[in-house]
Amino acid sequence: MYNYTYGDITMTSTIKVQNIKHTNDTTAMTIDAGGRVLTPAGPSFYANKNGHLAETNGTVKIGSWTTIHDIGNNFNATTGDYTCPVAGVYFFAFNWMHGDPAGDMQIHAYKNSSVVARANQMATGSSWNQDHLTIVYEMGVNDTFSWYLRSTNSSTYGVYGGAAFSNCMGYLIG
Repeated sequence: MYNYTYGDITMTSTIKVQNIKHTNDTTAMTIDAGGRVLTPAGPSFYANKNGHLAETNGTVKIGSWTTIHDIGNNFNATTGDYTCPVAGVYFFAFNWMHGDPAGDMQIHAYKNSSVVARANQMATGSSWNQDHLTIVYEMGVNDTFSWYLRSTNSSTYGVYGGAAFSNCMGYLIG
C-alpha cells in the first residue's frame, strides 16, 4: 500500500500483481498466494564432485563435476568454471571433504585469474575432514568463478568425489 499526502488529501494505492514478465513474455517474477516472491529465471547452479581429485605439492583447478541443476546453463561441469551471465553480486559456496596427509590443504576461490578468497586446513595425517568456503562477490558479465586446490603434500583424496561429500554452488543475489 502506498500513501501520498498533499495538503489535507491523502491518497492510498495498492499494486496487486501475480507475475512480472519481460516484453518477450518470459516470466521474471511470480508472487504466490502466500506472498512469496519467486524468480524462476535467476541464474544458479549446484554440482557434486565427480571422482576424487588426487593432489601433489602444488595448485590445481577442480574440474569434473556432476551438475544437479544449472539455471541458465552457465556452469561448465568439465572445467568447473561458472560464467556470470549478468553483472551483479553473487553467492558462491564450496563444501569439501578430504582425506589429507600431514600438511597444509587449501581451497582457493578465483574470479577470472585472481584469487579472491582462501580456506585452510592443517592436518596431522590419517584423518578425514569436512571444510567449507563461502563468498559473496561482485561479478561482471562474462567473469568466471572457479575453485582450486592447493596442497603442500601429496594426497589421494585431496577432494573426495563420492556420495555428494564435495559440492559447489552459486547464484545471483542481485
